[in-house]
Amino acid sequence: MFLKPLNVIFISISYNLPSMTASMDSNHVSAGTSIRRIANTFALIATCAFGVSLGVRTLSNADLGYHLAYGDSFLDNSRIVDTNDFIYTLPVRNPDTELNQPGPGCWYDESGKYRFPNANWLSQIIMSAVNHVFGSEGLSILQAVLVAGIFAACLAAMKRLKIPALWASLGILLIGFVAYGRFTLRPEVFGYLILAIQLAILAGGKMKWKSVISLIILQLLLVNLHSYFLLGLGLTGAFVADKFLRYVWNRIRKSEPDKQLNKSLTVFAITLAGQLTVCFINPWGWRLAVLPIQTLIFLRQNNIVASQTASIHGHPWSLIGELFSPFASNAAFVNTKSTYAFCVFLGISGIGIVWALIKKKWAWLLVMAALTAVSLSMRRNIAFAAILATPLALGACFSLYRTFVTESPAKKPSYSSISLIIVSAVVIVFSGYFIFTVVTHRFYYNERSPLRFGLGNSELNLPIGPARWLTQHKPQGQVWTSFNSSSNIYYFTQPHPQVPVLTNTWAYPPGVLQEVLEVSRSTAAFESAVKRYSIQTVAIRTDITNSRLLKYLDQNPKWSLVFLDAWYCVFIDNTGPNAELAKRFNIRKEAFDVADYSKRLAEVDPMNAYSLNLGSMTLFHLGWYSPAIEILNSATKIDPSYHKAWILKGWCLTHRAIGNFEAGAFSTARKDFNLARESLLAALRIKPNYKPAKNSLLALEEDMRRLNMR
Repeated sequence: MFLKPLNVIFISISYNLPSMTASMDSNHVSAGTSIRRIANTFALIATCAFGVSLGVRTLSNADLGYHLAYGDSFLDNSRIVDTNDFIYTLPVRNPDTELNQPGPGCWYDESGKYRFPNANWLSQIIMSAVNHVFGSEGLSILQAVLVAGIFAACLAAMKRLKIPALWASLGILLIGFVAYGRFTLRPEVFGYLILAIQLAILAGGKMKWKSVISLIILQLLLVNLHSYFLLGLGLTGAFVADKFLRYVWNRIRKSEPDKQLNKSLTVFAITLAGQLTVCFINPWGWRLAVLPIQTLIFLRQNNIVASQTASIHGHPWSLIGELFSPFASNAAFVNTKSTYAFCVFLGISGIGIVWALIKKKWAWLLVMAALTAVSLSMRRNIAFAAILATPLALGACFSLYRTFVTESPAKKPSYSSISLIIVSAVVIVFSGYFIFTVVTHRFYYNERSPLRFGLGNSELNLPIGPARWLTQHKPQGQVWTSFNSSSNIYYFTQPHPQVPVLTNTWAYPPGVLQEVLEVSRSTAAFESAVKRYSIQTVAIRTDITNSRLLKYLDQNPKWSLVFLDAWYCVFIDNTGPNAELAKRFNIRKEAFDVADYSKRLAEVDPMNAYSLNLGSMTLFHLGWYSPAIEILNSATKIDPSYHKAWILKGWCLTHRAIGNFEAGAFSTARKDFNLARESLLAALRIKPNYKPAKNSLLALEEDMRRLNMR
């Protein structure tokens, strides 16, 4: 039912691609050849195909289980959920304990239950309904449809801004490259679509009453789909400010009243008032309406915004990578296509802002300036900034181009020249190449990203394996999970076990997340949690956050490793009610089957070198250096340019060398040290300025000097 009115609104502002290119060109060019128009059409089709391909990917979102669980709760009980019965670490109100400080917009009700405005409730219901009917493949298709809708709405906006087809195709490419990292199935993608449609309606600058009604309905949908609804008010507010400034200027100049301007100001003001009013039409009224403002204040008060690095001493939210600065030097996204494209976006937006100022296009100026500033505040903001500001920036840049090139008396119009046909051909080839890299997974693999083209659940990213093991064997007692795997461990395990935390940070006080992080860092905190919560099973993702806990569990005779895949492992307490399970499925380093593990790693990812390296990292965190080295030999053979595999191999060899030295095997230790140096040098030959390799090599040389192993 939800999609039906949305489709009506969307169709009313959208056109098919060939007619769009023809109308775009005819608005700006009095003469042109059929060849040029055909080239422009194919360029636009190619870039749109590239954009849509970015949305066709396997499900890998860490929040997926959380959203589906809340959607299922509504479908099962016909009740919108704003509490959390899924976790067992929530504080309980009693005379002897003090409740943790709530997160932004959250509160404790009279009974002491923690509640929060669930800004994603409508998105969650849609996702859950699709999953019930069509399964995980249907969710992947929904994801692709949302992304396709975003690009279609951006095209509609550029058409209304009278941007030519060739320029529009470049805009689609830019948006795709900046935003692709956020095109995973999550409520914010619903928000992107609604905002893009709102921009398309506003872009024409003139408003009819059906547009007013459409914007208000879209705002009502947005406020119940995702917390980005403040941006919808901002878009309309910029156009209201534009009309108001022009009205004030007329009054200052004491010009004749501009009846058309006055009417336009009134219509836009009514639209904004209507949009503001419907922000309160949600299950929580004013609480959800003010949530975005409360969140912004909370982020700034706790120094979370624009972090350059994760700090264990800061607020627990400061460890969330998407809240980092877009240019955080030690973040995984600093050397990605998205970051480079974002730099291009900043340049184009900067030109657009200057030209909008010169041409007194105040609405364009306000939207571009605000979104550019917001995009620089944190990584997650660059996607919607590119989606909403790129059409306006291109509109300004094209106006500049037309002023100084096509309309210059000293120059002949060059729009129909052969050079533009060549540009179209280049765009087609460029788009075709990147479509090929997306479909063959190289687009993501080249950045060592685990994202993959396809449908259904990602066996690599999601904890499908451990959830399947827990479902099949049903160990007794509470399950401990890490923050980044908690929601999916909960959802994909049947029956759903309670977990200590969920990936959605609004669903519990920040102190709950702080406790989970402390357990990962400290063995004392873990043992305390085991006693307090009767933990019998640990199912966690094997990354740097949990590395201390992983090694502790593997070395503690009380805990047995019973499941291991590329990125996740399961331990159970072998002294409690699961002792028989522990004995039957215990995986020991001494009897570890490297060949079987390598085979399973290759099955979960079409890019075998990536999954082999990931599995080796898991073994590294466990301290199983020899099997890790054996698997890394295969990874570097498959892809000799995989510099991270060479570095990891160097680390494993270094640790094994130190172990051999301490055991008195000095000649073996010296051999491993030398092999470690060769591995790190191999990484530096591939990527000469890679800091982790340089620092690792310096540390290795220091270890060899200290142990007299040179």
